[in-house]
Amino acid sequence: MSIASPTALIRRAAALPMGLLDRVDAGLDKGFTRVDQALDRRILAASDRQASLAQGLASSAHTIDRALDQRISKVDARTTARVAKTLTASERIGSLAHSFEARVDSKLARSLHSIDRATEYGIRAKVATMNASVALTHRADNKITRVNTIKAARDFVVRAMR
Repeated sequence: MSIASPTALIRRAAALPMGLLDRVDAGLDKGFTRVDQALDRRILAASDRQASLAQGLASSAHTIDRALDQRISKVDARTTARVAKTLTASERIGSLAHSFEARVDSKLARSLHSIDRATEYGIRAKVATMNASVALTHRADNKITRVNTIKAARDFVVRAMR
């Protein structure tokens, strides 16, 4: 009996789980790429918003400074009330910017946590697939060995009966 037939059978049996593993690995890679791209878009959007808010705050602060410089000479009750109102608005804008930054940081932290969980699940699936592949290869090898043993025993009996 030629060794080529069992070897080809073992190779085919070993190739099936590897193909499955390759497909799972490719799927995981696609998923991780999509998650990375989504995270990059969110980070870029958050940094753009933060830059826009910072620019708006700087512009507002510059406008307020100019207004204060123009009206500083006319200190009266009305001007003092307007300055207080402007300062309150500036503080409110600063508070909004701070809370927005805190929300963005929180959202990014949650997204990163979700990505870590997805990565952990992917790794678990990959390890389980590899273990199943090894078990399947061992089973195929045992089956081939049994078939070869039965054929050898049959050949021995046939030769013994001649």
